[in-house]
Amino acid sequence: MRQQLSSGSVFGPRHRLAVQPLALACMLALGLPGVAAAQEPPAEEIVVTGSRIRQTSGMETPNPVTVVTPAELSVIAPTNLIEGLAELPQFYGSATTQDPSPFFTSVGAGSLNLRGLQSNRTLQLLDGRRVVPSTIFGGPDVNLFPENVVRSVETVTGGASAAYGTDAVAGVVNFILDTDFEGIKANVQTGANGKGDNENFKVSVGGGFSVGDKTHILLNAERERQDPIWGPDILEYDWYRARALIENPAPGAGSSPDNPFYIAVNDVRSLNYDIDGIFHLPAAPAGVALPANQAGNQILDSNGNPSPFVMGSPCNAHGCSTTNGGSGHESGIPSMNMTPDSGRENGFAYISHDFTEKFSVYGQLIHGEADFTQRNLGGLFPNPPGVPFDRNFTIFSGNPFLPPEIQAAMTARNLTSVPFSRIGAPEDIAAEAATTQVTETDSLTAGFDYEFSGGWLVKGYFQTGETDVKAIQKGGIRLDRIYLAADVVIDPGTGQPACNVTVVSGLYPDCVPLNLFGRGRASQAAIDWVTGFEPGVPMHADGFLSATESIPHDYVSGEHKQRVIDIEQDVWEISADGQIAEGWAGPITMAAGYGERDESFVQVVEVGPGGNVNADPRFRPVRANNAALGIRGVPGGNAASGNSVEIQFSNVPFARGAQDVKEAFTEFLIPVVSDRAIMQQLNFSAAYRWADYSGAGSVDSWKGGLDWAVNDVLRLRTTVSQDVRAATMGEKFDRTGGLGNITDYLIDPGGGVSYGITTFSNGTPDIRPENAKTKVLGFVYRPAKAEGLSLSIDWYDVEVTDNINQITAADVVRGCYVDNDGDLCAFITRGGPPSTQDPSINTISLVGVPYYNQASVKVSGVDFELIYNRAVNWFGGGNVNVRLLGSHLEERSNTSSQGVKTEVQGRFGFPEWTANIMGSYIKGPLSVSLVARYTDEQLINPAWNFNGTSTRWDVADNTVDSDVTVDARVAYRLGMGDGNISVFGNINNLFDEDPEEFLNLPFSSNFSTGTGLGVTGDERGRRYVVGVSVDF
Repeated sequence: MRQQLSSGSVFGPRHRLAVQPLALACMLALGLPGVAAAQEPPAEEIVVTGSRIRQTSGMETPNPVTVVTPAELSVIAPTNLIEGLAELPQFYGSATTQDPSPFFTSVGAGSLNLRGLQSNRTLQLLDGRRVVPSTIFGGPDVNLFPENVVRSVETVTGGASAAYGTDAVAGVVNFILDTDFEGIKANVQTGANGKGDNENFKVSVGGGFSVGDKTHILLNAERERQDPIWGPDILEYDWYRARALIENPAPGAGSSPDNPFYIAVNDVRSLNYDIDGIFHLPAAPAGVALPANQAGNQILDSNGNPSPFVMGSPCNAHGCSTTNGGSGHESGIPSMNMTPDSGRENGFAYISHDFTEKFSVYGQLIHGEADFTQRNLGGLFPNPPGVPFDRNFTIFSGNPFLPPEIQAAMTARNLTSVPFSRIGAPEDIAAEAATTQVTETDSLTAGFDYEFSGGWLVKGYFQTGETDVKAIQKGGIRLDRIYLAADVVIDPGTGQPACNVTVVSGLYPDCVPLNLFGRGRASQAAIDWVTGFEPGVPMHADGFLSATESIPHDYVSGEHKQRVIDIEQDVWEISADGQIAEGWAGPITMAAGYGERDESFVQVVEVGPGGNVNADPRFRPVRANNAALGIRGVPGGNAASGNSVEIQFSNVPFARGAQDVKEAFTEFLIPVVSDRAIMQQLNFSAAYRWADYSGAGSVDSWKGGLDWAVNDVLRLRTTVSQDVRAATMGEKFDRTGGLGNITDYLIDPGGGVSYGITTFSNGTPDIRPENAKTKVLGFVYRPAKAEGLSLSIDWYDVEVTDNINQITAADVVRGCYVDNDGDLCAFITRGGPPSTQDPSINTISLVGVPYYNQASVKVSGVDFELIYNRAVNWFGGGNVNVRLLGSHLEERSNTSSQGVKTEVQGRFGFPEWTANIMGSYIKGPLSVSLVARYTDEQLINPAWNFNGTSTRWDVADNTVDSDVTVDARVAYRLGMGDGNISVFGNINNLFDEDPEEFLNLPFSSNFSTGTGLGVTGDERGRRYVVGVSVDF
C-alpha cells in the first residue's frame, strides 16, 4: 500500500534532488585548505535553544529558557516525558496519550501547547531539527522521541521564528539528545493505580560506544504500554455520580445563589434513549383512559421486558434524576474513556565519524510506532428534542421479536408501527465500538560539521521522514443495513424471522434479522451483518476530490472502515556561525544559513463492498423507503436525500496536498559595553529570516534583544520579535467531517430553530500566514549572600494577527442568512427532510467550515522561576534542592474579524495562576523528591450568573475550585564497579485527591451537544510505579 501513497522510496528521485546541496557542501569542505592547521583550543562552547550562534561559557542571551531534565520530570510522570512536560505551568491543554480525543479524530500523539496558543504555534524540535509531522496539522509525536537518551528539554518561552522558522510563535521546545554518551543505560518499571487499573510498564535500553578513535555509535530501544480505564471501570470511582444540571423546580428559581435556576443532581438518566431501548407509544387520546402499558414511553430491561417509563425528579425535557426513583439505565458508561489504551515502541541509532579534528559527519535513524485506542458509542438511535434528523427505529406490527406486551398494545390501538430508540451496548452492536489509531514514523538524517581556520563552523544536514497513520473505526454501524435488519417479519415460506426486504423483493438475501429489544439479545450473525465489511476483497477506489479530480487507490478490504494518511517531509539546511570581528566590548559573532523544506500528504479511505468506496458526497449508500422493494422505516435524514456515508458518524474524505518553503536567515551578537560601573556586560542581538511559502508568498520575521549584566548578582533582559506561522497542510487541504449545532435563520429569522448537523472541514490553500509581535522583559537575580539561590521573572506579551482559525458551522449559517454573505451560503447544503415549521424549506444536512484569517489572538503574563540548592545537616548531612516554576496569565483573548474581543483568562482551560514546586533531599545514595502542582480556580460558563446576557443566578457556584496535587519519588543507588543500579518508587497523587466535576451546560440528550459533564484534575487517583535503572 505504501507504493500507492508515496511518490517514491525513501531515496527516490525527489530525495536525490534535495540532497545535492548537502553533498556539494561536503565535497567543498573536504577540499578546503587548512583542515590540518593547528589551532589553539577555543573556550568551551554551547548551543542554547533560541539562538543559532554558539555561546562561550558564561555568556548569556536575552531569551528566557526553561531547562528541565528527565530526572525532574520522572517525579511528576514516571511513565513518559510528554505527561511530565504537560504539567509544567507554561503549557495549557497539551495532548498526551492519556487524554481521550474527539470521536474519529483522535491523534493519540504527544504535542505541547505553550501559552494555550495551540500546539501548532509551538515548534517542537529534536536536537535543534524538525521532525516529520505525525498529523496533517503539524508537529511531531513526542512519544516517538528516544526518551532514554534525552539529556534535557529546553523551552524558549518567546517567539523564535527568526531563528527556526514557522510555528515558533509561542516558543520552542527542544529535546536535547546525549549523543556523546558512552556506556549502558537501561530502565524497567511497572505500575498501576490504587484500584489496580491503568497497569503500565516501560522498558528501555541504550548504549553508546566508540569504534577506534574516530567513530562513535549510540543505540537505543524502548517500549511502553498503558492499559485503559474505560466503560464500567468508572463505576469503581467514588467521584463519579452521573451528575448533571437540571432546571430547579423550586419557586423563584434563579433569584439567588441559594436558589439558582439550575441545580446539580446525581444519577441523571435520559428520557429519550436507553441502552436496553424505549418504545415511544403515542399518548392516550384526550378523554380516553388507557392502561399504563398501552400509552406513553415503555422502557425495556436487559431481558426485553417492558414497563411504563417512570419519571424521576427533578427533570427537564431531556432527562431526570433517578436518585429517589425513576426509570433509566446508565447508558453512557460503555463509551466513557477515563484513559485510553496506548502504547509505543521505538528504536534510535546515531553514528558520528571524525575525519579530522575539524571535519565530522553523522547519521541518525529513528523508527517509532505508537497506538491509541478509545471506546466509542456503538450506535446512536434516539431522537432528542429539537433534532429534525430522526434516528429512531420504526418498528412495525408483526415483528416476531416484539415483546408480547408491546405487540398487544399496538394491536389494541390499531398501530401499524411505533418509534423505538436505542443506543448500542457492549453486549451487542457496540461490542467492538472503538477508534484505534496507529502511527508509524521513520526519519533518516545525515549531516556534517566543518570548522574553518579562525573558528567558523559550517554545518549542514539533510533529513527525510515519513509518517503513516491508520485510523480504524472498529464496530462502526452500517447505516445502509441496520434499518433493514431491524425490520423483521415472519417468512411465510419458512415460518422463521427474516428481514422484510428479503421477503418482499429478495434484494438483500444475506440480511440477518436483528433483535435490539434489550441488550445482548441480538445474534452474532446479525451483529456482524450491521457492523462490518467482508474482509479480503480486492477493491479499487477513485477517491472523490471534486467533480473532475480523484485519487486512484487499490487495496484489500478489512473488517472495518479506516482512513490511511501518508505524510512525507524533506528538509535540508546549511548554516555557518563564527566571529566576524573583535569588538570594543567582546567578539562580534554571527550566524547565517539557508534551507528548504518540502511536505506532502495523501489521505485515502478504505471500506468494503457495499460502502461508499469513493467517499463521493453525491453517493447515497442508505436507500430510501420503497414499498415495492420492502424497504421501510428508514429515517429521512439517513435516506437518499441526506446521507453519503455508510458508517454512522464517519464522514471521512479522500484528500491530498503539498507545500514547500525556502528560508534564509542571519543572526548577530554584538557586545556593546563591558566592565563598566553598572554594566558588567551589555550585549545586543538581532536576527532576521526571509521565508517563501508556496501558496502564500514571502514573509519576514525578525528579533532584537538586549542582555544587560549589571553585575554578578543582577541581569536584565528583553527581546522584541516579529514571528510568523504558515498554515499547516490540514488548514490548507483538510476535508474531514464532524458534528455541529446550528440555528436555522431561514426557517425562523428570530433564531428559534436549532438542531445538530454534519460538518466538513474546508481547507483554504491560499490562506495567509499568521504574524505575531512578541515582547519579553525580565531579570535574573542571584544574591551574593544567598549562595545557591537564583530567581528569574519574565513578562511576556504575544499578539497574533491574521491568526488562522476555523469558522464554526453556527457562524457559517448566521453569516449567510443574517449577514447576507454569499460566500458562506455556498458552504450550506439543504439535503435534510422538510422542516415542520415550513415544509417548503428542507433542513440543513451539511455545512462546510472553512479556515480563515481571524483578526487577532493575544496572550500576556508573567513567568517566574526560583532555584535554591544548598548543603544541610539534616540526618547527618545532605543536599537540598528546591525549584519553583510558576506562571500568571494576565490576558488570553480572541478578537473576531468584526472586532469583538473575548477574554478567556480565568475561564476553564486558562487558569490565571499555575505553579509547580519541586523539592529533593539527597544523602549519599538516597534521594527523596516531592512535587506539588497548583492550579488556580477557573470560571465554568462565562454567560452565567449575570455575565453576558444572563439576568439571573444560573448556578450556585460557577467556578472550578483551585487544586493542589502532590507527587513523590524515592530512589536508592547501589554502587556496582564503574556503574550504578538504582531502585525507585513513585507515588503520584500522593493524597489520592479526587478530580472535580464541573457542569457547563444543562443536561441534554442531544449527543452533538453533550450532557454538560466535565472533569478536571487527576481522574485516575493515587498511582504507584516501581522500577530499576542501570547506568554504567
